[in-house]
Amino acid sequence: LHGLVTARQMDKQTISQLERRLQEERRLRSSCEAQLAAERKAKKAEEVAAARAVAMAAAANKNECTESCRVRRRDLETEGKQLRRELKMKDDRFLAAEREMQSLRQYKESHNEAEILMSALSAMQDKNAHLENSLSAETRIKLDLFSALGEAKRQLEIQESVIRAREKEIEELKTKIAQVLAVMPQKHLFLVQQMAVGCLSYDLLRLQVPAQVVLCPISIQMQLLILRRATHFNMSW
Repeated sequence: LHGLVTARQMDKQTISQLERRLQEERRLRSSCEAQLAAERKAKKAEEVAAARAVAMAAAANKNECTESCRVRRRDLETEGKQLRRELKMKDDRFLAAEREMQSLRQYKESHNEAEILMSALSAMQDKNAHLENSLSAETRIKLDLFSALGEAKRQLEIQESVIRAREKEIEELKTKIAQVLAVMPQKHLFLVQQMAVGCLSYDLLRLQVPAQVVLCPISIQMQLLILRRATHFNMSW
């Protein structure tokens, strides 16, 4: 990009120099044309005067031109040829300068198109950088979400394993209670049931549960209480 800017500055300097040269050539051409017109006018006047003099001399000398008249004519013809050559050279230089200016204008237009393309490329690069930053932020958010999801799954698995362990303990307690109740004498079993009902009634009174409420099956805590009481009676029995 720095090289393009430097080349553009150099092109501007070259164009300015060529424009100054073109103006100078035009000025010189105008000067030459004015000089040529003046010389042509003077030549014409001289020719008219010479023709008049020749006519007068011819009339005087029986249509014979003097040597000085012929020399003057040759000099004027030579000078006219020289001026025509110089004018042609000026025209050629002017046309060459115009062609160079045209090529420089075309180059400038193409250079402007290159600048437009560079601007569009810079805008696209900025847009791509913005999109990359947005994608990076979205990727970080997704990674955080996946990490949180993995942590939640891990906690859920831990809770499920704890629940399975508790369920296993409950099944083992139920089995032990059933085994104890199976070998317990009838009178001890009846006493344990009365004690359980008494404990349950105490809990209901403490919680202020109405008597009309139908009692649900005994809880795990009550089963543990029954198991401890039954074990105590078995040991004493």
